[in-house]
Amino acid sequence: MSEGSGHFTPTRCSEPVIGNALLAMEAMWADAKPILRRLARTMTDDVDLQKDMLQEALILLWELDPTRFDPRKPGARRYLTKMMINQMRIVVRRELSRPRMERL
Repeated sequence: MSEGSGHFTPTRCSEPVIGNALLAMEAMWADAKPILRRLARTMTDDVDLQKDMLQEALILLWELDPTRFDPRKPGARRYLTKMMINQMRIVVRRELSRPRMERL
């Protein structure tokens, strides 16, 4: 706890952040974002679509609520990352299935 502030502000947290939605989101997104960004670049050259893919992945992460998962368990992080990757695939498929004129 910071002295006198009454607020706990961890910079690194070795304990699970179960129950604290903001910390759980930040921790999971920090781990997954570089992987997801690289994957988005390999899936499309369209920078706007890459941003859409990452945004949809972040929205899905929020909907899945990472506070329900224990980050100390490797399966939890793998599951969340896989779900976000699947969401990115859905975004690409949806975009590529639209007629070309709609995409412009």
